[in-house]
Amino acid sequence: MDRLAVFSEVAVLEVDFDDAALSISEENDSGKGVEQLSLELADGAGTLRLAVNPKYVLQALKAVSQDVVTIGLNGATGPAVIEAGFHRYLVMPISVK
Repeated sequence: MDRLAVFSEVAVLEVDFDDAALSISEENDSGKGVEQLSLELADGAGTLRLAVNPKYVLQALKAVSQDVVTIGLNGATGPAVIEAGFHRYLVMPISVK
């Protein structure tokens, strides 16, 4: 996400619950970038896409030192809650057309 944040104000987080994967993608006039991570998922099925400002997500992730980070999602229009230890961050989604 750090590499993608250099080029864009918007990153799309796509969680594929069937494949237990998180894809972070960004596309603008300069090109397209995609990063993928495997996940440990709670119950769920399908795919969820959430557009966020990657700089805010990075600020939250850089502030914690724990090895395990939990990202709670409640639909494409709800906020993402990032939790690690005693830290809790709320990242609001961006409307993308």
